Amino acid sequence: MPEFFHVSRDPIPGITVFDRKQIDHEYWYIEDPGKITKEEYIASLSKLFPNGTTPHGEKYMLSRWRSAKDDSGNTFIFQDSPMEAIFEMVRMFKFPNIISRFEAVFGCKTIEDARQIRDITFNGKGQIYKVDCESFFAVDMRLLHTGHFFTSAIMYAEKYWSGEMSAEPFVEVLMEPPVKIVKQVD
Repeated sequence: MPEFFHVSRDPIPGITVFDRKQIDHEYWYIEDPGKITKEEYIASLSKLFPNGTTPHGEKYMLSRWRSAKDDSGNTFIFQDSPMEAIFEMVRMFKFPNIISRFEAVFGCKTIEDARQIRDITFNGKGQIYKVDCESFFAVDMRLLHTGHFFTSAIMYAEKYWSGEMSAEPFVEVLMEPPVKIVKQVD
């Protein structure tokens, strides 16, 4: 079985397997009277992700989009959530047989890459675990952004989901749950 390295932001005592879980509809539902009913919301999420999501999926799919205003009063939306939405829509329409980022557990091929993720993304905090899984898809994390225009966002997403690698790739592995924790390594 292939082995990879997973970085966990928080301690995970007692957990031996990363898996998907059903979405807590009560927690995430935000009332929008006259537009989307609670029943429509639950039916949509259940249809999109019948097996549930991973914690990453729940965080980026369901958290509110963060925004800020500059000194001129222009509103900017932070990239993470909209980027995840664009990439997911491209996956759904063009690459439906590849696991969704919302359903996947993320890993690295080497411990060195996992350390780099921990240092850069998690400010040096978190634990690294050796994990194994039966099914995975390797992609280039450097393609995971939107560029400057809508068209570039679509192009980056297509390259990402096709498995294309950039000139200097940083490979991330999207692992299909269940993902077994072998041991903590760092």
